[in-house]
Amino acid sequence: MNRLLPPPGWSHRWNQFWFAEISAQRFGLLRIWLGVCLVLKCIRFDGLFQLAGGTLWIPNRSMWEVTYLLDSWQMPFFDWLPVPDAFWLARLEDLLLIFALLLTIGLATRLVALTTAALFSYLFFLSQWNFHHHLFLFLLVLWILAAVPCGRHFSLDALLTDPRRQSRPTSGLPLRLLQGLVISIYLATFVWKSNGVWWSGEILEILRASGSLRGPLADNAAPLIGDPLCSRMAWAMEGLIPIGLLFRRTRQCALGAGVLLHLGIDLSVSVGTFSYQMLALYIVFIHSDCGATVVLYDGVCSRCARSRRWVTLLDWLQRLSWIDFHRSGQDHFPLPVAAESLSEEMHLATPDGQVLTGFFAWRYLL
Repeated sequence: MNRLLPPPGWSHRWNQFWFAEISAQRFGLLRIWLGVCLVLKCIRFDGLFQLAGGTLWIPNRSMWEVTYLLDSWQMPFFDWLPVPDAFWLARLEDLLLIFALLLTIGLATRLVALTTAALFSYLFFLSQWNFHHHLFLFLLVLWILAAVPCGRHFSLDALLTDPRRQSRPTSGLPLRLLQGLVISIYLATFVWKSNGVWWSGEILEILRASGSLRGPLADNAAPLIGDPLCSRMAWAMEGLIPIGLLFRRTRQCALGAGVLLHLGIDLSVSVGTFSYQMLALYIVFIHSDCGATVVLYDGVCSRCARSRRWVTLLDWLQRLSWIDFHRSGQDHFPLPVAAESLSEEMHLATPDGQVLTGFFAWRYLL
């Protein structure tokens, strides 16, 4: 009967791309790492170079920040918001730190995620001094996390509730929106930097004069290879990364390039927590569903069994399902392979349906 059915049309593929149900595990991982980024923001962590100098500390809410907030430069269309005095503004920022910690560990996640998003929005819209790209990124992602079941996995809530709830799928639309957000950030940055100030390397001189260029890479790498080459390399990578993220075959290379780019930025330019937020958002491009990767291996082979034990030690999120083909009939595993080929090399099925064997399967695992 299936042979008589017409192939799915473009509308079906469109709906599957945007609205297919997925596991909520990626939202749980994103909640953890974005919560860590929010904690770093609340304690004024400003780069990896702070660790070497031992300057990581819980800040004393200084009056100059409050003075700027209490002046007339409020956010357009939000001047109706009540502006607290210095004492209560500091207490609200302390409260945001507490909620960021609760969000990270996943306690009362539904309520905490919604409250964190609302409190952060209130503090953000008090003044135009808060209008920075990394703060606006927090605003968008926090509201998306408030709308999804981000506490269903990797949280204290998951330990205290019925495990059967974790298997319930959720809509994939928020995941697609987050993926589009990451790609649009890179594309917008690439277009904005397509000017002579960046191509000539003049931007690094401007950052150096303003005191924003600091860190080990700024002190060593930039003078070594020159300002023009540094700025052009950053500009080119921000144009290539979103293209690589669009295609499955190039996605891993794009993610690796993005990690190097943001670590380089963090070690040379003061950009707050922006680099860490972008690295946290890379989770939406990684398939982290527990057991979704199926591995068929030879349980009789001692080397195969030993390799499985070592890989399992590193599989903290339990993404792999190991099946000994000697103990499982052909009808019990979902790989269209002959039984005799299983004894020759390991077979692996990726979450998106690819079948890999031998060297390519092991490379995927690693």
